[in-house]
Amino acid sequence: MEKPDYIEEKFRQSFSDYSVNPPDRVWDELKITLHPQPAAEKFWTRLTDFTYFSPQMIKRLAFISGATVVLFLIIIYFLTSDNPTIRGHAYAGESRLCGGTAILFQVKDTMAPLDSVNHYRTESIDNNGFFQFPGVEPGRYLLQIAPPANIGFDEEFQPSWYDRHLYPEQAEIIIISSDDVDADVYLPKKDNSGK
Repeated sequence: MEKPDYIEEKFRQSFSDYSVNPPDRVWDELKITLHPQPAAEKFWTRLTDFTYFSPQMIKRLAFISGATVVLFLIIIYFLTSDNPTIRGHAYAGESRLCGGTAILFQVKDTMAPLDSVNHYRTESIDNNGFFQFPGVEPGRYLLQIAPPANIGFDEEFQPSWYDRHLYPEQAEIIIISSDDVDADVYLPKKDNSGK
C-alpha cells in the first residue's frame, strides 16, 4: 500500500470531523493539484541539453564521428583511384625541362578532322621535367607542353604536342582505358634561320 503524503495526511485530518469522507475522485484531483506531474521534455530539448551526455556518451559520439569521416575518405579514395594517370617527362633538347605547363585536352572525335577538342586539365611541370595527371577519365586525349617563360627555354624551344609535333592535328592521341600511360614530350627547337 502506498504511504500517504504528509500534506495529504494533513488534509485527511482536517476533514476527519465530517461524517462522510470525500469521494476518491476528490482525493485524486487533490493529489494532482498538490503533486503535478512534470511535463514531458521535448526531443529537441533533450538533444540540445548537453547535461544528458555523459563522458562515456561523448567518447562514443566522437568515435562514431571519426569512424564516419575515415570511411567517407576511404570511399572517396577508392572511387577516384580507379581512374588511370597520365605521367611523363618534358625535354628541351636532351635536357629535362625545368618548369613549364602540361595541358591535357579531351578529344570527342574518333577521326580527323578534330572538331571537338576541349580543355580537360592543366598541371605544372616540376624542376625535374616531371608532370602527371592523376585520375583521368577513360577517353581520348591530346597533350601539349609549354616551356616556362623568362628562363630562356621559351626563346630557344617552342610548345610541343605529344610526342614531337607543332600542331594539334599532327599530335598522337593518347587513349586512356584502364592502365596508366607514360608520355614523354620533346620540345622542338625554334627555327631562327629567318633572323
